[in-house]
Amino acid sequence: MNRDCERLGKLISDYVDDNLGDRDKSFVASHVAGCESCRREVEQTRKLVGKLGGFSGNQAPYDLWSGVSERIVAEQYRRRGLLERLATFAARRIIAVPVAVATASVIVLLAHPGKDHTPEAKRDAIAESTAEYKAYMQAYSSFRSRQALSDPAAIAAAAQLQHNNQGAP
Repeated sequence: MNRDCERLGKLISDYVDDNLGDRDKSFVASHVAGCESCRREVEQTRKLVGKLGGFSGNQAPYDLWSGVSERIVAEQYRRRGLLERLATFAARRIIAVPVAVATASVIVLLAHPGKDHTPEAKRDAIAESTAEYKAYMQAYSSFRSRQALSDPAAIAAAAQLQHNNQGAP
């Protein structure tokens, strides 16, 4: 392959699309007349452009990726065993329990008769419940981080987020 062939390789697409100036167009025409391999390359490019011409108006629907990713996650979920599905189910709902317990604790501590209702006692009760909740959330966050490394649904969700962020203007 000589320099003229290399130069022609960069111009083939524009030549086939008739987007070249007169000088480049005449260079390609004269080179193709004397170079069999470049002539085949131009012919193959023309055939390819002709075949692809029928696809010019077709575009994928805007929600194609979300539908595909939902099917992937559903299929992965379907293929997982019962224990894995139960673990995922429990992990998604596990956050509701400590929130409910913390809320109920605060309500009981604040409304229970016979208890010390001074502002300091209320503050201490809330601080204690908040500390327990924070400790639980840290443990839960650690659990989710470890699970995300092996959970196909989490991996697919992360891929979806990354895909959406790449498409954002």
